[in-house]
Amino acid sequence: MRKVKMVSMLSLTAVIALSACSSNSAQPTSSPGTESKKEPIELVFATHLGMSQETFNKEIGDPIRKKFPYITPKYIERGTGTNLNDLVSAGTAPDITWFVHSSFANTIQQLGLDYDLTDLIKKYNYDMNRYYPQALETLKYYTGGKGIFGIPKEISQSVLYYNKDIFDKFGVPYPKDGMTWDDAYELARNMTKTVDGTAYRGMSSFYSTVLRENQLSISPLSPTEDKANVNTDQWKQLLLTLDKIYKIPGNNRPTNTRSITPEVEQFEKQLNVATLISGYGRQVNFPPNLNWDVVSMPTFKDKPKVGQQSSPTFWGITPTSKHKDDAFEVIMYLMNDERMMENSKKGLLTPVNKPEIRKAFGTDAPELKGKNLEAAYFNTYAPIEPARASGLNNAIRQDAINIVNDAFTDMIINNIDVNTALRQADEKINQKFAEKK
Repeated sequence: MRKVKMVSMLSLTAVIALSACSSNSAQPTSSPGTESKKEPIELVFATHLGMSQETFNKEIGDPIRKKFPYITPKYIERGTGTNLNDLVSAGTAPDITWFVHSSFANTIQQLGLDYDLTDLIKKYNYDMNRYYPQALETLKYYTGGKGIFGIPKEISQSVLYYNKDIFDKFGVPYPKDGMTWDDAYELARNMTKTVDGTAYRGMSSFYSTVLRENQLSISPLSPTEDKANVNTDQWKQLLLTLDKIYKIPGNNRPTNTRSITPEVEQFEKQLNVATLISGYGRQVNFPPNLNWDVVSMPTFKDKPKVGQQSSPTFWGITPTSKHKDDAFEVIMYLMNDERMMENSKKGLLTPVNKPEIRKAFGTDAPELKGKNLEAAYFNTYAPIEPARASGLNNAIRQDAINIVNDAFTDMIINNIDVNTALRQADEKINQKFAEKK
């Protein structure tokens, strides 16, 4: 009996050992996303955009420290001697950066900080379909449609804010979602008047954004060659749509400066502008005495519910980083559904295109209670401009947009006609191409 028991015990021990070996062999020693203990590393963050150390720690650094104890996030704040070009020149490029899509060519690409994430996306089986397709397309404008050089971080949408007190004072019904530009013109005309000695403007706009991420999806650059593409009927339509509103007697912006700042200050501080077209989120700067609400951005009659282009910012990993896998895991975590849900509840637009996240928008933001939150998602994003042919100079796109913006400013300040403004803009953009050559 003692021998039988001993054999049985040995057999059982062997079975357990084999089972344990089998179980261990079924688990990969390392795989994407595993939480196995890793050697301590430092991940360096830097950006061409401004952010304080305090904000970085709150929104990025502290969450990383909690989720990935082995990672020490280090943020190099933008400043004298610490801009991205300074870091690259010193051979201390960051591991992770974030950037506005419109600065990809003249900042990220020019500094050699662009890195194709396609292999990492495949390795981690990362679902890029969770993002708005219009956001994903933006960088392809600069890459000839090749590669994936960023993960969407944030996204924007222009809306129309309005001062409820002015509408109440004039006895005019509040604006509604779904207005066309023709409706917006009539509204601005009706709200531009002098009452009790105060001159009120009907509408102002952050028109540089309206032009840059325009609803017609038109580019200032030719898609096939290095030349301007602004002296066209579509650009003329866009500029005249805005110009018509500014030419309403009494509704022109201050003409003693080319700065666009007074457009916002008249609405936010002087409280003598009835409506303002600006990117959603501007309300964080509104004073407590501004009784505001919001509706969707006006649209063209033949393009109903088509808002601005998505204008996202992106996360990017640099080619010199020695910790690309860790950096990608960090980005995946920062953009996961749980965090995006939290952001949405706070009233922040997210690039993740999921109904449940949109539905939760603003539900945990007391300052947004009673506001028309549907406005931020009422319009769809306009398609991105067509990608330019490979090998063309995309770095001057921002210069080109600035030239168009200046041309429109000349129309409303110096009364330049649209044909002259666009012809001169065309010539200046072509001159930029010539200088680069």
